[in-house]
Amino acid sequence: MYEAKNGELLMLWSSYSVKDYGNKGFGGYTVAIARSASGSIEGPWSHDKELLLDRNAGHSMLFRDFEDRLHICTHYPDTPHGMERPLFLPVEELDTTLKIK
Repeated sequence: MYEAKNGELLMLWSSYSVKDYGNKGFGGYTVAIARSASGSIEGPWSHDKELLLDRNAGHSMLFRDFEDRLHICTHYPDTPHGMERPLFLPVEELDTTLKIK
């Protein structure tokens, strides 16, 4: 869960995407963003069409470093299984969404 600067409650979730999703996707294990319309955990929730991470990543969380910069931590790669390692990427909070820098 993440409270955005605009007050929205966002949730990161992981699932498998379809190959060529959004005309550029690779398929595989991905990270997506859902939004609570009510601002509470009860929702209702809507799901962004654009994926945050589109391959070989999942079970992610957001955090701020000691300089207050936003990052995502995820496991990478998803396959081959047993080879997963933590991956840390900088994240940019835009007006209405999050984006990997």
